[in-house]
Amino acid sequence: MSWFNIFKKKKAIEKKDSRTFSLLKSKGSGGVIWTPNDYENYSKETYLKNVIAFRSIDEIAKNVSMPSWGHYRKLSDGTREQINDSWVVDLFKRPNPDEGWAFLMLKATAYLVMSGNTFFERIKPETGPNKDDIKEIYSLRPDRFQLSIDDVSGRIKQYIYEINSSKIKWDVDPLTNQADVLHIKNFHPIDDWWGAAATESAAREIDTSNSATEWNKNILDNEGRPGMVFTLVGQVGEESFDQLERHLDENHAGAKNAGKNLIITGDSGTKAEPYGFSMKDMDFHEGGRELARRIALAYGVPPMLLGIPGDLTYSNYKEARLAFWESTIYFYLNYFKTELNNWMFEKDSDEFIDYNLEDIPALAIKRDMLWDRAQKSDFMTINEKRELVGQEKLGEEGDVVLVQSSMIPLQTLTSQEPEENELEENELEEEKLAKELRDQGYNEDEVNSMLGFYGEK
Repeated sequence: MSWFNIFKKKKAIEKKDSRTFSLLKSKGSGGVIWTPNDYENYSKETYLKNVIAFRSIDEIAKNVSMPSWGHYRKLSDGTREQINDSWVVDLFKRPNPDEGWAFLMLKATAYLVMSGNTFFERIKPETGPNKDDIKEIYSLRPDRFQLSIDDVSGRIKQYIYEINSSKIKWDVDPLTNQADVLHIKNFHPIDDWWGAAATESAAREIDTSNSATEWNKNILDNEGRPGMVFTLVGQVGEESFDQLERHLDENHAGAKNAGKNLIITGDSGTKAEPYGFSMKDMDFHEGGRELARRIALAYGVPPMLLGIPGDLTYSNYKEARLAFWESTIYFYLNYFKTELNNWMFEKDSDEFIDYNLEDIPALAIKRDMLWDRAQKSDFMTINEKRELVGQEKLGEEGDVVLVQSSMIPLQTLTSQEPEENELEENELEEEKLAKELRDQGYNEDEVNSMLGFYGEK
């Protein structure tokens, strides 16, 4: 068999595909799947207009961008070693000429949370010894992308980026489905190509909040008065009533018309009088807080972190921030880590990237609990304790268990019999301590308890 046939057969064996992908191609669209056209509206109504949605998206993006990242190699014993000099480390220092790694992750996360989709682009040398090394990474706007679908396989064959009718295309490897563009998306139950945004599920609450804010602003601009009430004197005919109804719908409905005067004419005259709202009528804060809580819930941000009063889920701010990390931030960090590793390294590579949580203030309470638990454990070796808290092992000298009372290796305590003079010295020391305690007023039970005596001596 020729080398060509062997290679061809190998590719045929390694190519595995779902039979359902061929059914997903877009009929009647030329094989192009367009970006959902709600992105611009999402951006304006959430990040640029609604303070709760903005703070939720911003809070998630800033926390995801907070940890530092490292380049590691997996060793044969299951441990890992950090690589301090590589093209990956250079990327963490400066992924592209315009941005640092933290800002790159902030942008990518904000796009993902706001629209349900985010895209990375990598730049590699086409030739030379560093051909496979990534030199630059960019985060690109998701609304400018189109997906070109293969008519036969139903898989993506090209990513298309369009600005002002100018297009850039990236081909997708038909065997590995890899490209110089990485698409990360949220789960969408009814869309096979684009992710669902939290903004979509919170859209009604966000629109309601925006409308309520605009309404109340217009009322306040009119000194808290909705306008004048003109009461007609006499009766109104059916034609006049219909005219009044149309006038109300066209000129007095909605937030933009708040504060306008209402004029009604009657056949026997009209009486005008101003009126205003009571302080209770003007109190729209509680309704706004409930909307704010629901918006924060959609994004997975505890309302307490956004300064929304009335939420008693967590007893303090530290607990709320810890829960925020455990339920929301960890997911995004692990999602980015998995997808970036699959995109940056070969399938069988022993190298990978990972984030570091040692310097995150929000996790200090959990880190303190872990250290305290390791410190108080009296059945673990020193190396096991160090491994539990993320420290390197000491070697064979660390494979010992320390007894808490004397902090000496347990093996030494059990393998050596105490000498007679040591026993006498210990008894004398105990008697001396017992006498001092009695002199201070403690009874025999209290003395025995303090010295660890629980029986008749």
